[in-house]
Amino acid sequence: MAGSPLRPQLSDGGHGDSNAVGGPDVPPRIGGQPDAARACRYSVGAQSAMADRIEGEGSTATMGPDPITDLEAELVDIWRRGRIKIRERARAIHPKLDPVCYPILVLLSRHDALPMSDLLGELALEKSTLTRQIDSVVRLGLVERHPDPDDARARLVALTESGRSRFNDVALTALADWRDQLSRWDPEDVRQLADLLRRLAESTS
Repeated sequence: MAGSPLRPQLSDGGHGDSNAVGGPDVPPRIGGQPDAARACRYSVGAQSAMADRIEGEGSTATMGPDPITDLEAELVDIWRRGRIKIRERARAIHPKLDPVCYPILVLLSRHDALPMSDLLGELALEKSTLTRQIDSVVRLGLVERHPDPDDARARLVALTESGRSRFNDVALTALADWRDQLSRWDPEDVRQLADLLRRLAESTS
């Protein structure tokens, strides 16, 4: 599922760098600038928010006169739930994994390896902040650095075998949760939801 602009503040390994993520009480704004970290938080939170709405299936929701205001309220709720889900997934990967590092693992899981410059662009972090976060996951044995064969001055970042295995186990569990929680949905509704979220992400990029 495509992401949408969300970036809550968690922590950056105890250093408290304000460049790591957005402020703790700043909700996602329609028209804001999304990045991979925020998209990750949105997609995770959407699972929890949708699951709760399934429980109330058949009830009539009270919507306000302004659909943008309603959308903003829903996104704030998803953002809040996303923080909880990311914390749970991070702990499932490793008890000492700081949840703020979870988006790094998500990005690395999609590639064999990535240069630091790509991670900086995707996560919209300061270099010093990203370096500290990578250092922390390297110490946990989840990530490793390699020389870049195309640039002697650069380093590539990749998941270790253990890191990829742990991440995949958590990702598979998350997919199973999706299938269970959305089992009563019409598949076409799920596809439409994915399309709408993709359009939302594209409209706010």
